[in-house]
Amino acid sequence: MSRTRSLSVLFVALALVAAACSSGSGNSDKSGGSTATDSADLTLAKQAVLRPSDLSDYKATTHIVGSELSSTLRRTFAQCMGVDTTIFDTVPNAQIANSPDFSKGQQNQQQVTSSVEIDPTAADVDQGWKDFSGAKTQSCLKDLFGRLYTAANAAKAGIKYGPVHVSEFNVGVGDRSIGYAMSRAATGPAQTIELDVDVIYVVHDRAGMEFNFFNYGTNPDRTAEARLAQKVYDRVGDKAA
Repeated sequence: MSRTRSLSVLFVALALVAAACSSGSGNSDKSGGSTATDSADLTLAKQAVLRPSDLSDYKATTHIVGSELSSTLRRTFAQCMGVDTTIFDTVPNAQIANSPDFSKGQQNQQQVTSSVEIDPTAADVDQGWKDFSGAKTQSCLKDLFGRLYTAANAAKAGIKYGPVHVSEFNVGVGDRSIGYAMSRAATGPAQTIELDVDVIYVVHDRAGMEFNFFNYGTNPDRTAEARLAQKVYDRVGDKAA
């Protein structure tokens, strides 16, 4: 198998993770615009997410809902965390907007997605923050990403994955933001490359902002990641109070 084909298969596995970290992942049961507050919240979410002008050197395509995290994996993650729902599930009556899916490189070696969820109450966001910034998150993310990376197509292509490594990093956006870095080596017929996935979660008032950064064969730029998160945070401002 050619190197190009091998990398393409790897990217398929990586793309699964991209949508998986969206707050609305795999959940089409979203309430929408039934009140004036709902409408304002949805408008705010749509205006706040990353836009093509934020990543002018990336290609922007419509977010692919079909590649989002399955209900089985969401349930497995929630069980690992010891909770009924996680930030991968949609809060009832929340208003959500997904950014376009951004990609860069001849083989889409870099990818960025974001979502903004405006919850009915600040308590909903507070609970999500408490859980996702808690002690269990790193080990549960390690398990989740390990499951994602064992995609059948990758196995058929003869790709072997190394162990998943997860660590926390400082984001520095607002007073509640956290980042998790996940990495794993993937060995195909032609070469071994490093897969890097950064997940950033930022909350403010009733808003939860999620960012997903994917790199294979390239190094994450966490200064640039924080800068993009800050853009969305500033757009939300105090409008979700």
